[in-house]
Amino acid sequence: MQAYPQLLRRFSFILLFVAAISGCSAIPEPTPEGTSFTMTTGRYGHATVTDGKSLFVLGGSTDKGLSGDIEIINPQSSTSELLKDKIIPRRYFSAVWDGEESIYIIGGISAHEGRPYLQTAVEVFNVRTHEVKLTQAHDRATRGNTAVLADNKIYVFGGETAGKKLRNALLYVPWVSVFDTNTQTWAALPDMPVALSTRAAAYNGDIYITGGFDGRRQYRDFYKFDLSSMNWSAMPDMPVATSAHSVVATKDGLYTFGDYDQLDQVLYFDFARATWLNAALPFKPSRHNASAAIVDKIFVTGGNVRSRDSHLNAVQVFTPQR
Repeated sequence: MQAYPQLLRRFSFILLFVAAISGCSAIPEPTPEGTSFTMTTGRYGHATVTDGKSLFVLGGSTDKGLSGDIEIINPQSSTSELLKDKIIPRRYFSAVWDGEESIYIIGGISAHEGRPYLQTAVEVFNVRTHEVKLTQAHDRATRGNTAVLADNKIYVFGGETAGKKLRNALLYVPWVSVFDTNTQTWAALPDMPVALSTRAAAYNGDIYITGGFDGRRQYRDFYKFDLSSMNWSAMPDMPVATSAHSVVATKDGLYTFGDYDQLDQVLYFDFARATWLNAALPFKPSRHNASAAIVDKIFVTGGNVRSRDSHLNAVQVFTPQR
């Protein structure tokens, strides 16, 4: 999470970025629809989840502060329904569909009487009835975590935690937790190789984390978490250090959208060639956005372009070529 400008940006970093991107191969340009429609509410630090039919845009920060709204988008008709004040207002959290009819909302930061606090409550939103209930709390509360569903379990990675004074004691952690959707219980797993706020996606039965930020610097790291052995292995580094992005898995690879500094950055990892590529997408710049895929389309929602007074309402749609 970088809610404040990063310091010590040097000209050498810019040169490194340019060199890395220019060294990437270019994939064939997908067929872009661009911004096909907009959300009712602009937001960043939110989550976007799909049940394979609709998009559910949850929480985040709006121009009115932290939001507890859920916007349900029909991508076929480009229409939406706004459910006001459905969940605990929070941002920089994770949300995961369980493959049936529930979305689990985990972690993030909320506020009480103007004072921020880390959110331990785990809410469950029913996509059919629109009811919300609570399940077992996640005591390892973090903001800027990332979560993925695999084998009826939700895996939660990294983020920031805090001591008694939230503003003065932020600590990036390598924690990995798992929530069993059958037993509704949490368990701790071995740590990630690094302590940071990152972004994860599931692909072909395993989980991959991409880049991140540890409070001081961005990372190029790319790791695979093998669910059969619970072991980590290093993958080819991203071409540039990346954070404040979103990641989504498609049939053939992973796309990352945005970056804290290079807001128009879109990268693609081709699993067949085990190579990072520069994705030639007409992506409108943003960071702290959220993305999801339905069949052959990628949807990127919201985000911001600066730390203050920026809450984007765009829904960008892309169709990668096979």
